[in-house]
Amino acid sequence: MSRKCTQVLPPGEAYNYAEIRFNLHPSLADSGISVHMGGIVPAGGRRRGGFFPTGCAGCAVAVRGVLQNRPGFPDPRVKWSFDEEVAHNVRWGAETPVGMGLAYWLFYGFSDAVIHRVRTGHPFLFEHGEPRRGAAAGGECR
Repeated sequence: MSRKCTQVLPPGEAYNYAEIRFNLHPSLADSGISVHMGGIVPAGGRRRGGFFPTGCAGCAVAVRGVLQNRPGFPDPRVKWSFDEEVAHNVRWGAETPVGMGLAYWLFYGFSDAVIHRVRTGHPFLFEHGEPRRGAAAGGECR
C-alpha cells in the first residue's frame, strides 16, 4: 500500500467531480473529499450514507481510516469482497434502502432533477448527457 491511499485532496480535484455535482445536490460534492484514486466521496446534506470502492485491501483500510471522525461520514467500515472482480467497499452511515424507490435516491442525496428524471422512466445521465452504464470499480493501489 502506498501513502497515496490516504492522501486527501480538495473535492474539485476528483475525476468525477462534475458528474457528482451534476447528479447529487451540489453541496454534497463541494463538502466531500477526494482520495488518491481520484473519486470524490460526497458528504452532508440529505445524504445519509454511502460507499467508496477501492482497488485493494490496504487502500480500503486506509480510506476507512481517513473517514473516521470526519464530519459527514458516520460509522465508516469496510465491506470485504471475496470476488477478485468486485472492489472492496468502504461504507458509512445507515444501511442502503432496499430497492430503487424514492428512499434509495434520497438516501444517496441525488438532486430533485435526477430523482424526477429516473422516476418518470428516463435514464440516469452523466453530466455530459450520456446514459450511465454503472460505476467502475475502485482504482488500483500504487
